[in-house]
Amino acid sequence: MANYTFRILILILFAGCFLSACEYISEKEFISEIEPPLPFAEIDINLSPQGDTLELFESTKIQYNFQSDGRPFYTGKITVGEQVFEISESIGEIDLNPVDFTPGYHVLKADLLFNSGTGSIADQLDAELYQAEKHWILVSDHREAPELSIHFHKNDDGFLALTWDSCTQYNFGYYELIRYSPWTPRSLAVISEPGVTTAIDSCHVGGESGYRLVCKVKGQVEVSTTTLNIETALPSLHFESLPADSVRISLMDDRFSSRNTIIRRPSPFPPDTLMNASFQSFAIAVNPFFGTVGSYELITIPAIDCECCNSRIVRTYHNYHSGEFLTTNYTNYAFNNDEKLIYATSDNEILLVDSKSLEIANSFPYDFDGYQPECGFSSLIGSHQLALSTSQNIVVFENKHLENPVFIDLGADASRSYLFLAQNDKVATVLEGQFRLYDVNSQQLTTAFDIVEMPEHSRWQGIGMSLDADYAGITTQNGLWLYQQIDNQYELIHHNSQSNISVLFDPFDSGKVYISQKDEPVLSSYRLPGIVHEQSWVLPEPSVICNIDPVSGYMLLNAPESNKAHVLNLENNDVLFSTNCSDFNPKLYNNVLFGFNGSAWDITNYLNKN
Repeated sequence: MANYTFRILILILFAGCFLSACEYISEKEFISEIEPPLPFAEIDINLSPQGDTLELFESTKIQYNFQSDGRPFYTGKITVGEQVFEISESIGEIDLNPVDFTPGYHVLKADLLFNSGTGSIADQLDAELYQAEKHWILVSDHREAPELSIHFHKNDDGFLALTWDSCTQYNFGYYELIRYSPWTPRSLAVISEPGVTTAIDSCHVGGESGYRLVCKVKGQVEVSTTTLNIETALPSLHFESLPADSVRISLMDDRFSSRNTIIRRPSPFPPDTLMNASFQSFAIAVNPFFGTVGSYELITIPAIDCECCNSRIVRTYHNYHSGEFLTTNYTNYAFNNDEKLIYATSDNEILLVDSKSLEIANSFPYDFDGYQPECGFSSLIGSHQLALSTSQNIVVFENKHLENPVFIDLGADASRSYLFLAQNDKVATVLEGQFRLYDVNSQQLTTAFDIVEMPEHSRWQGIGMSLDADYAGITTQNGLWLYQQIDNQYELIHHNSQSNISVLFDPFDSGKVYISQKDEPVLSSYRLPGIVHEQSWVLPEPSVICNIDPVSGYMLLNAPESNKAHVLNLENNDVLFSTNCSDFNPKLYNNVLFGFNGSAWDITNYLNKN
């Protein structure tokens, strides 16, 4: 507010005339009335730009206009800090530069004098004046925009939050946060409050994103720019195998807030939406076949409907299979029951694997006659011997270290699908339509018989030999042929036309054989040599006998029509475990499933639940 002080200066005029001695009578009046002072009046003191607080962030012309009705401007001055501007006109301008001032607040002061406007002699002599004074706050800053650090984190609501240092300068203008990748650059926020230093990007659901923070200050053309490129974990899935051929597919907990769709891709199933975007937790799906890999697509979009929903779609692909892979495809197995070790073929080597931890204990380079690693494999319970068949030879190793190999030259291309290691240093294979038994020590053929009909279904399980090599069996959809070695010659002791699918001799009892039917879900055991029926089991479906686990005694069965594998407790006819299985020749050793494609799955926990 202007402060006005009225000063009235009265000049007393003394007449210096002395009358003469004679008396003079004045004929005229020389005295006039003096106007009294004008009443108090407002004085307009204006600056441009206007406002109680003036900003000085660049070189600026401050225009002034000082007016008072009936009171002419006399003189004045404007003071800013230590700078003084003398002014002689009521209208004009002064130049201010923020460089001349320290950043901060200053006082701009106008001291003004106006004539009284009374017309008195004192007024005419500039001795009768009004004084006016006014103050303004002036904030000054000439600094460039500062470089600001920017950071990110996931907030409590699961969204990406970006924070940065605040700009503490007086000439602060605004922040602008721009997301420039992976899409077309887009402004996320323009903030004019210096203390607001957080913005949310609800479109980020994982992966890479790039951000640019712009800080603009007043009075400067250049802006400061800080970039931040982040890479967070892509949305992912967690798989957990469940009983009843199911798998629980869950979204990982550390994900950003989002909406998710899970689609199961072909192989072996057709595409199927397992979880719609409106759900956030998990889905239950059919377990992929043992020995195959299930493929799943996770489609993730922002949780909040916004302009970026259609463009910010993250697709991730996940493979899941039960267990783990030990080797590549075409893997054959044999079992060392004494030390619970697995022999497995893999490319140009034979692996020795712990059957429980599945850790590789040793490996042995080996050339499988150019047919690696497709070969036959056989071992004998109670012995460390290992037999291997290639296209031209049967090789029998003395112990688990694959030492002292004995080569039996077959002289022709033998079927690597059949290899049987027996007691008394005997080994058998199928060659040129014959079942042939060889002596390991002499490497000579001992005996053989012609195979009337080769198995078509489940060829691996269609031919079998007993532990002592005294019995051999062939089963097809057209019947069963059982042979007994009599006087070193195999003789047919039983034949029927019942449609069967597999034959297995008990690995602990040479006189016991198991037969499964092709069209009926029936498994039967017989006592040899009289073919005496001992027991029958009703199976979930017609199944192929794969093997009997030497450790647990459980039988592994494979149902080719439904692509299922079942684990049967022979003692009480309980099916302990079932799973999808497209593997045509799986094995069960020490409660671990082993697949022809090199996969291994420990199912102990599932078996123990029963």
